[in-house]
Amino acid sequence: KNAEKSPYGGSLGLRLVEAVVERAKQRHPRVIAIGDVHGCIDELQELLRQCDYRPGDLVVFLGDLVSKGPDSISVVQMAREIGAIGVRGNHDFEVIRWHQAIKNGVDPPV
Repeated sequence: KNAEKSPYGGSLGLRLVEAVVERAKQRHPRVIAIGDVHGCIDELQELLRQCDYRPGDLVVFLGDLVSKGPDSISVVQMAREIGAIGVRGNHDFEVIRWHQAIKNGVDPPV
């Protein structure tokens, strides 16, 4: 009922969705799912090269982005720069707990 009262008769929303879908089809974006990076930036970069990562592809990290490896900071920075999304793994969770403890002036968990 509200759509009928809108200036475009409710059809603009559908046209917008159709335009977005068509643009996505033309770009051929892909979803690249990656798990257990563990702070290994060199290996992550090589994996993205092997996947032929292109801007516009959606990278989804499936936990354990940080810890163990030599450069967790660079991994997080790269994930942010490419607009990746992800879920927290147990190692990510522990790093956050440790950081919060230090920030709050208490002993970090062991």
